[in-house]
Amino acid sequence: MNPSLPAVLAILCAQAPATPALSPSERLAAFPPPSTVRAVLAHRAELGLDDGQASRLLEIQRQLDRDNVETRNRLAAPAQGKGKAGGADVSAEGRRQHGHREGGRKAGAEPVDRGEALAQALADNDTRVFLRAEPIFREGQWDRALAIGEKYRMGYSDEREALKREAAGQSK
Repeated sequence: MNPSLPAVLAILCAQAPATPALSPSERLAAFPPPSTVRAVLAHRAELGLDDGQASRLLEIQRQLDRDNVETRNRLAAPAQGKGKAGGADVSAEGRRQHGHREGGRKAGAEPVDRGEALAQALADNDTRVFLRAEPIFREGQWDRALAIGEKYRMGYSDEREALKREAAGQSK
């Protein structure tokens, strides 16, 4: 006698190992980098973007993706040579820009969180690349694209901050 398909599926599902849910800190680590260009492209019809504009925005998005890979690699690299710490600029000028004094970390400052440094670098990449897209938009489109981008980035930031709070609460 052949078992029915629903019975076989029920047996297979019961035997399949459960996929553990990601912890808040794992979800935070896997949180995708921001892409304001993708958010704007999702509103292509609303903005009235033509095929040429969309194509140029896609190329800018591909550049952002390449920049993000480079940024991840640079920040993940071990310290190499003088003036570098894990790929981060620790020159006197770099320290001043990041609020450090010549003698080391700023008084009471916490050590740099590599995850936060990466998140900030990826956000900076997104901002730089998105602002570079301004000439692609026709009159009236750029202001709306900025508004879409701002709403997206605020939502992105809120979601990431909520994950950070959840991960911090779970680690206590």
